[in-house]
Amino acid sequence: MITLTATLDIDATAKPDLDTAPDRTAVKARRRLLLLSALIYTGVVVVDLLIATLVALVIIPTLGARLFNSAVGPSMSLNGEIVFWLAPFVSLIALLVVGELVAMRGLWRLTRRQIARIARRQAASASR
Repeated sequence: MITLTATLDIDATAKPDLDTAPDRTAVKARRRLLLLSALIYTGVVVVDLLIATLVALVIIPTLGARLFNSAVGPSMSLNGEIVFWLAPFVSLIALLVVGELVAMRGLWRLTRRQIARIARRQAASASR
């Protein structure tokens, strides 16, 4: 039978070294920046979801109904419906999705730049 024992020697009277102890104001500033970043990113995610919902539930069905009503005649064959309604509809949906992704990426980049700017401002004010 093998027995492992470990001893832990703790000096209760030791004081923390001030050079290695983290500065409390720096820790508070980092925590504040982390919370602000999380709040801003949460807001961007909510805006992205609202944009995606608006496009999926309002714009695409409205666009499809408008294209269908203007393109489909009473005596149009299946090939005519595909050419005059379905192909333009799919193309417009693809353009909407690409535009939506570009807008979301732009919001995300803007958010990252704003948080970096806030972090630089906090670092500059802490170094004074």
